[in-house]
Amino acid sequence: MRNKFSVLNTESKVFLLKKKKIFEKTFQLNIPEMNNDKILNRLIIIINNYYYQIKNSGIPVPRMIGLNLKSKKIICRMKYEGKNLVENKKNLLNHKNFQINVNKIFEILKIAKKNKIKIDPHIKNFVLNNKKEIHYVDIFPPYVKQYEKLRSKFYKTIEEKKICHKNFSFFNHNILFYHFVADLIKFNKSYEKKIDYFYNTLKNKKIINSDITYFKKKIKQIIEVEQLRVKRKFYLA
Repeated sequence: MRNKFSVLNTESKVFLLKKKKIFEKTFQLNIPEMNNDKILNRLIIIINNYYYQIKNSGIPVPRMIGLNLKSKKIICRMKYEGKNLVENKKNLLNHKNFQINVNKIFEILKIAKKNKIKIDPHIKNFVLNNKKEIHYVDIFPPYVKQYEKLRSKFYKTIEEKKICHKNFSFFNHNILFYHFVADLIKFNKSYEKKIDYFYNTLKNKKIINSDITYFKKKIKQIIEVEQLRVKRKFYLA
């Protein structure tokens, strides 16, 4: 099934394998010049290393069962740990459940920040299992220097390079909490009404030390740059 929540060229499905649920995600690069076996095989290695960087940091991530290349597509299989928080509308729309899950996501982002790991904090990248545990599931593109350097070889214009570089910077460990809120507002503008709640929660937990003006300014910048990149059809992967 085509991932309607992603601007990347991805498909996902869930199926049974030996009576166990498997989550399979298929990635295909949007940059034609990168779609050759040499680059894709190198990318497989980078993704694999990125997965274990995340896992070894203590971020809860489903067990990876397979990572391979087929017909210019990267196929990743993981243990199924539940629907993401966009699909799981009961937990997304219920205010109490939403608060509980957001606090759990903040704990994951704190681990990423502490270990200086770049991840994509969009709410669709977090899944909730039957034990009410949240796992992070997104490993493509791999937000590491090796991949960003590889991607930089294929920018066609200075504008594309500038916008993509800026967008990549928003996955830095010290920007993750701003990025999370920005993505929520992009996903549903009604979350803009909760911006003070997010700020106060993060401030009270001593996760951020910025003032509210900077908090809102940074969120606005993230939204504007990402929307411009999508509009200009500049791809990170």
